[in-house]
Amino acid sequence: MTATIGESVNNKLAIKASISVHLGLILNKKKLSVEASYKDSDGGKLLGFDRSDETLHLSASYPLTGYVSTNLGYHKTNSSIDYYDTKYPTFGLQLKSLSF
Repeated sequence: MTATIGESVNNKLAIKASISVHLGLILNKKKLSVEASYKDSDGGKLLGFDRSDETLHLSASYPLTGYVSTNLGYHKTNSSIDYYDTKYPTFGLQLKSLSF
């Protein structure tokens, strides 16, 4: 678990607080990694409007074979300026390096 408390920076979007948690579980004799994080940022300005963001990220990684693992997740940012709002899933495949 990691936690951060930030300090305001004039006219810059800066992290006010963040927390992340990482868990490892054994599932079918393989390690399932789960991570969740939350970040609250404020202090920014855009065209004279105050900007603050809240970001949530969730993800899970699992090895499919000895050489291939997969990652699934979700990312959401809620901003006081609607243009910066985001919501999207994440997906990845990672291939282990082969040495000859």
